[in-house]
Amino acid sequence: MNFLRTFLWLCLSLLLISCASYVVDSGLVDEGIGGTGAVALGGEGIGGTGKQLASGEGIGGTGVRANNKGTGIVGTITAFGSIWVNDAHVTFSDETPITINFQSANKQDLKIGQVVAVLSDRNKGFFAARSIDIVHETIGPVSSRTKNSITVLHQIIHVEKDTLVESNGKLMSFSDVDVGQWLAVSGHRRRNGEIQATRLDLTEEKEFVQVIGAPKFIENNIYAVNGMRLKVNSWLMDEYEGGRLLITGELTDTFMQVQSIGSDSVSQVIEQS
Repeated sequence: MNFLRTFLWLCLSLLLISCASYVVDSGLVDEGIGGTGAVALGGEGIGGTGKQLASGEGIGGTGVRANNKGTGIVGTITAFGSIWVNDAHVTFSDETPITINFQSANKQDLKIGQVVAVLSDRNKGFFAARSIDIVHETIGPVSSRTKNSITVLHQIIHVEKDTLVESNGKLMSFSDVDVGQWLAVSGHRRRNGEIQATRLDLTEEKEFVQVIGAPKFIENNIYAVNGMRLKVNSWLMDEYEGGRLLITGELTDTFMQVQSIGSDSVSQVIEQS
């Protein structure tokens, strides 16, 4: 079981690098999961290699065997009506739970360019959302910037011409983003841990900061996510077996004092699908 969990986490990290959506349909068998945003049919993979284990099971081009739990979708919002996550049409109602990094939100908080993790029921031609979580890879102050990148909580964030930047409901130029401003960053992790931003939202300064990533042990109770040092009470990490975690804490001059830690919504969508 531990080997399988480790394998799934590894494949999940590779999926997130693709910078596109993928669909995990637990109602169909022998389907690959990957990066094009199209829905797999009859054993076809979505992105990835389409390879299978000997048992026909796996994730990310290696397929996951169905267990009728639901359909998970992770990707970037590209249009509304209700929302389109790349090529997947996702509907939702006023009763559909919507969150931002698991904090309560509403449909007005859904924006083009955001990455979302959706658990849904698959219907003919669309997906009916059971829940939608808006995924911010990091929330915190800008510590440095260049012409095409910024650093938030030691996370290097790359900005392209089509990256959306918004403040108080109005689009703005990336050149107007300054050191010290707080950002909520939507995007996809590259293989090297850096973030390819799809959207940046200026936000008010908060009492906490957040980062999503796979912590690496440094020493004693110190971990790190791509250079962001975390001071973590040991009991918070007792059952950690690898993979993405949503980490919340207070920022000091040298590290983040972690207050809470747990699986992020992308990981949960994979596990529940």
